[in-house]
Amino acid sequence: MCKTISEYVQSCHECQSRKVSNLKTKAKIEAYPTPSEPFQVWQMNIFGPLVSSNNANTYVFTAVDAFSYFLFAVPLRNNDAISVSQAIFIFFCNFGVCSTVISDQGLEFIGKCTTEVCKMLNVEQEFTPSMMHHCLGRCERTHRTLVERLTPYVLDNKQWEDMLSGIVFSINSCVNSGPKYSAFEIIYGKRQNFPLSPSYIVDFKDIPKDVKTYVENLDARLNIIREFVKLNTLVAQRKMVQTENKNAHELDLTVGDNVYLSREPVGQGRKFQHIYDGPFTVTCLPSAHLFLLKDPTGKRNFRRPVHMNRLKLAHIRVPLPTPYFNLQTDENESSSSKSDNGSSSVDNTENSKSVSNVLTEMKPWIQTWFLNMILQI
Repeated sequence: MCKTISEYVQSCHECQSRKVSNLKTKAKIEAYPTPSEPFQVWQMNIFGPLVSSNNANTYVFTAVDAFSYFLFAVPLRNNDAISVSQAIFIFFCNFGVCSTVISDQGLEFIGKCTTEVCKMLNVEQEFTPSMMHHCLGRCERTHRTLVERLTPYVLDNKQWEDMLSGIVFSINSCVNSGPKYSAFEIIYGKRQNFPLSPSYIVDFKDIPKDVKTYVENLDARLNIIREFVKLNTLVAQRKMVQTENKNAHELDLTVGDNVYLSREPVGQGRKFQHIYDGPFTVTCLPSAHLFLLKDPTGKRNFRRPVHMNRLKLAHIRVPLPTPYFNLQTDENESSSSKSDNGSSSVDNTENSKSVSNVLTEMKPWIQTWFLNMILQI
């Protein structure tokens, strides 16, 4: 009896779609493979909206190199597909065409305009799962730094657009904790020249005699720097994976399991809205962290898989059995329908009399029990 009651309460749909679980689903993370050279793989995202500038710009298009952490940023008026495709074209004109672009599933990136630009330039597009911001870790970490350094200019009603280039330069000049080098040094093979930077005395004997000698020396220096970058990045990734996976809580799901999908309530009264949709059925497992769902009611169509962190196991309530008295009534009705009309009418009158007699006999007992309950209260 206790198990039945516990399962019945646990399978309440309203409770499962609204209550917050203390033990949230958290899949183990996996580090992206480090590219072999700079400008090969870029992470792209949109930062904003911000206070409108003199040129009516309210967004910033950002792109971070997956190898060197080099940042590219350009202000935008809108975050639609046309504006983003123009920013991507400017980006390719500055750094060349890359092989892979990683972004989220925003309409500005999955739109036909952006898709055609990447297809025309033979650039492969990869998309992260929806609402999984940590999959664009380099962009999100860069946005955090942008917020810190743009805040004084936004709050004082200054033109943040005028300071954006200086902030990008400062970010590219800082030494990153992972590669142990600055993005500027990884790309150009030397530290940036700046009035506040320490001055280096150059001996005339060390100056290359021709361009060929300079290129050979630069190439050797860049190879050494980038080998150290690869080693340092791998060490930092292993440390990050070990630290984050200590608190992992994965779901052991298979095809056919029922799950709830987390959602972000919006609008007025969002505190009282359901924070989970569903239940949905798992139909396919593209990877260890991604699941393709299906709505049994057919109201929702899932075209892309969702991440495990947005799911929680659903407890489906077993349908209640048919009550015993209703079952007996159905049997009596079926048996009476098979008999003749005359005999059925006689039986019905006799049954009605017997039922009325039983009810009249039970009335005093019911009244006595009801009075006792009132007196106890």
